[in-house]
Amino acid sequence: MAKHSGPSQGREVVIEYSWNAQPSDRSLRISTSYPGLLPVLPLGPLTVSNDLDLTGGYLWDTGHSNFDTGAIKHVEREFLYVRGLETLVVFDRILTGDQTFGTPGGLTAEQVVTSGITHFETQPTRAGNVFTSTNGTQVVRQTVLVPASVPAPRIINEQSCTGCSRGIGQFRLEVDNSGAPQRYLLNVIQTRSNTQGDVTATVVDSAPSDPNTGTFTVRLHPSSGADTVIVLTKGQTSVGGSIDLAGAGAVNLRTTVQQITYSDSGPEWLP
Repeated sequence: MAKHSGPSQGREVVIEYSWNAQPSDRSLRISTSYPGLLPVLPLGPLTVSNDLDLTGGYLWDTGHSNFDTGAIKHVEREFLYVRGLETLVVFDRILTGDQTFGTPGGLTAEQVVTSGITHFETQPTRAGNVFTSTNGTQVVRQTVLVPASVPAPRIINEQSCTGCSRGIGQFRLEVDNSGAPQRYLLNVIQTRSNTQGDVTATVVDSAPSDPNTGTFTVRLHPSSGADTVIVLTKGQTSVGGSIDLAGAGAVNLRTTVQQITYSDSGPEWLP
């Protein structure tokens, strides 16, 4: 389940998603409480993508805008689900600003810390930038591609903290990022049975010294079969990209909302 926090009064802004599958259910359930749907593209039976503007979730309503910290200017999230690989690509575009209200206060946009948070039902293990959680016969693997360096991630047992309710909390992974105001979180989440092979995810940043230009090229390498290659253009908002699904040829991602109609025969996507 994809989540995002409310207005932030402190120095940290949180982007969150969770793995909520039971041992017998390997599906990922994605939801958001903000109607920020932007481009949507069903790429045939194997892939679906969408883009959501989540900025409103980090700001107070107009009647209380004086409480806005100034730390967040824009948050946008893109999902791209490759059904054949049971793999979800999550791309967050985050633009921070100078903190003008709240504690500790006085932080520049570069000093504001943004954190990617993932919840797992069982304790994940770490191997470099890959975090793996096994729940019965099911496995979820999260590969943190951006930030490129994950020096000190935190894995927190929410049931062991002081005052926590036993049997309620999960295991929380926190990965921090700071620096340039325009920044990104790029994660690849694979779900599989414990007998299936891993999907290895890598990324190439075409302009690593400039967060505002260039592309991220994500390569998904399955244990068998051809690679899937996804190109995501950097910037504050989504301007498309492309996907080459298992070598079938590159297909452009949409830059507009694709309309849908419903009838007794079911939903139908319009051109």
